Amino acid sequence: MLFRSEERVVDQAMPAVVGRAHVSAMGGAQAEVVFAWVRVTPTAFFRFQFFLPGPSTAETAARALDAPMSLRRLTDAEARAVRPMRIQVVQLGAGIRIEELAAQMRILDHPLEWLRMLNHIDGTAELKAGDRIKLVVQ
Repeated sequence: MLFRSEERVVDQAMPAVVGRAHVSAMGGAQAEVVFAWVRVTPTAFFRFQFFLPGPSTAETAARALDAPMSLRRLTDAEARAVRPMRIQVVQLGAGIRIEELAAQMRILDHPLEWLRMLNHIDGTAELKAGDRIKLVVQ
């Protein structure tokens, strides 16, 4: 695989390298892969791979390239304030809607999307009484 482009990002705290490559996915479909390596200590790296199926838009590719560059070290106060989130599995009762479940999630941004992703629920799926659903709780 050859990189179509490569960029070295010089940051005193966390230097990085990002690259893009076109690949043929299964069945011959074209895709783009964005790779990023971010040095977090002299001996440790974070590695990211973003697979963008089909012809990706410039905006999608830019977001994938920007994501690893948004990393930063936490301040001591931020690190002390971090609290782990927990997953709780609940059994659904009759008549509950997915929006009601999402409202119970302890995630500020896009709780409905997180709930769908966490439970592999697509837009057409119907929830039934007795289904078991994972919720993010604290």
